Amino acid sequence: MLKFVFMCFIFLPSICFAAEQITTIEMQDALALRARGNAFQAKGAWEQALFFYEQADAVLSNDAYFFNDKGLTLEHLGKMDAAEHSYLKALEIDFKCLPAYSNLGYFYEHQKNYDLAIQYFSKRVQYGISRDPWTLEAQAELEKLTNKSPLLLEKKKVRERLSLENEVACRVIIPAPIEGRIDHVNAEMDYQRSLEFFAARRYDAAENILQSCLQHDPEHKPARHLLSRIKNLQTKKLVTRKASSHGDPSGMIAIMEYDKGLRLMKDGYREEAIKAFNRALVFAPADTDIQEAMAHARGDE
Repeated sequence: MLKFVFMCFIFLPSICFAAEQITTIEMQDALALRARGNAFQAKGAWEQALFFYEQADAVLSNDAYFFNDKGLTLEHLGKMDAAEHSYLKALEIDFKCLPAYSNLGYFYEHQKNYDLAIQYFSKRVQYGISRDPWTLEAQAELEKLTNKSPLLLEKKKVRERLSLENEVACRVIIPAPIEGRIDHVNAEMDYQRSLEFFAARRYDAAENILQSCLQHDPEHKPARHLLSRIKNLQTKKLVTRKASSHGDPSGMIAIMEYDKGLRLMKDGYREEAIKAFNRALVFAPADTDIQEAMAHARGDE
């Protein structure tokens, strides 16, 4: 018995080293499988995407964004229970995995479970930053869903009534010039119309109406804010389209991870951002933008 223990003591470092090597190889293989799954997902080939995701599942068991992507694939395949479980697992791993909140919001909205949809969109807004276009999109969904929830609709009506009463009181105390009132009303009407187009993701139409709004009232701060968000969103889509047009799945995955890292940095999740930049560098090791973002995240500069 003593001899057996002694031999284990001698060979234990070698065994641990081998196990560490296997773990590294498995992780590399899992990332490659995930990349192939992402490439098929981007093409809408959901069955193939799920096949590769399931191969990587065991190794990437602590990656919240992986389970978010897998949930999206399962949902497109009509496997609703599994999709819901995958989204919830993403949030169990990282309660601030923002895409999972949005996806669960849409998931429950399609199931007509509006109360749960509102809860998850609210969390997306709560944990997001105001400048993020996806936060604005979640806000737009919340506004739309409010009309489908009797309780929230009543609260909204109370807020609007109180706001109108306050506005009327202010106008009585300080009457505005007639021309100024007309411009203010026109600007506000344009702004409300732009919100409807934004909620429908018709960004070009929303931008045109916002320009009209600012002609009536150049100091309309909400309109200026929304216009800025739309331009940022359009720029991001242009970059993604350029990457996709090259037909290079690895380049597209690198950009997705790079963009994810930037969003995580903005939200204050430095460690998660570094992981995303590392994944991006696997597919684009010579990309200077990703290298600079990584250096900034690590505090090297």
